[in-house]
Amino acid sequence: MDEPIGPPASGDLHGTYLERSRKELQKKVEQLKRENEKLDAISERAHGQLGSDGTIGAKKHLDAVAAAYRDVAASKPFLPFPDSVVPALVALRTTNSTITESRNFLDSQKVSFQEAQDRLEIEKSNLTDQKALTKALENRTQALRHGIESRTAMSPNQVARKRILELKRNVKETDASTANLLKALKKFIDGPLASMLAAEQSGGPVTGEMMDVDSEDLEAGFNARGKRKKPKADAASDKRQRKIDEMFGGDQDKERQDEDNSDKQATAREEMQRLTEELMNRLVDSEGSTSDAYVDVPEESAAVRFLVRSKVAEFHPRDSKRLRLVDFGREIGN
Repeated sequence: MDEPIGPPASGDLHGTYLERSRKELQKKVEQLKRENEKLDAISERAHGQLGSDGTIGAKKHLDAVAAAYRDVAASKPFLPFPDSVVPALVALRTTNSTITESRNFLDSQKVSFQEAQDRLEIEKSNLTDQKALTKALENRTQALRHGIESRTAMSPNQVARKRILELKRNVKETDASTANLLKALKKFIDGPLASMLAAEQSGGPVTGEMMDVDSEDLEAGFNARGKRKKPKADAASDKRQRKIDEMFGGDQDKERQDEDNSDKQATAREEMQRLTEELMNRLVDSEGSTSDAYVDVPEESAAVRFLVRSKVAEFHPRDSKRLRLVDFGREIGN
């Protein structure tokens, strides 16, 4: 018989419980070994009682199975003592197995989850687009319905007069917008663009690289790399000399230099204004014909290069002396 297990001694209770659990499991293992030995002996006796054909009869087989079930039903189930660590170990193993399986499942579902999330974002975007399209169509339908109702209530002459008034108003608004754009273009050309074009024409930086170009930059000049020339070492003495000359009325050279700088800016400004005006007029007169929209340019000036670089104008594919505006509204008009 198994020795009774008393309460653990004072001290390390956990170590005591572990030792008692180990002994309990060891006893259970020994008990199972003895039972296996008994089963082996029974099996050997059964083999000795085989029939002439080497098989066990059906009745003996059923009796053996029934006896085994009765023994199992009558046996007391194995239950650890109340303070045993076996239940905790079993629970820990089960929990660890569950966690491992859950992690493996999550890893296998990451790709599917990401794909589902991407599809959800796409569907959300499509839904937003569909709502916006539906709203626009509803507004358009309502506007058309209102227009049809209003036209139905008017005579043909009234409809024609209303349409003429709308066209006149549109033409007036277009003319006003065009005038404002031309004023803004002229202001831009007269302001910073003329100075930048004059600087590029004088060997300075490409138009747009140096935004603040003034008369002092044009007076100083530019080197071969397009950089502003540094003032000379005796610039201070020259400045004092100029002040002395100005005191005695000898400022003709300064006025002449200012006039030269003004002439450079004026030349660049006039060329840009003339070129843009000629390009726009030629585009309007061409009435959509690409070949008739070109103008002849005698040289590739700073103004020409600026328009081409800005993709406002383009050269003829086979003649660099011909230039035309890019017809931005052609695709919209078609």
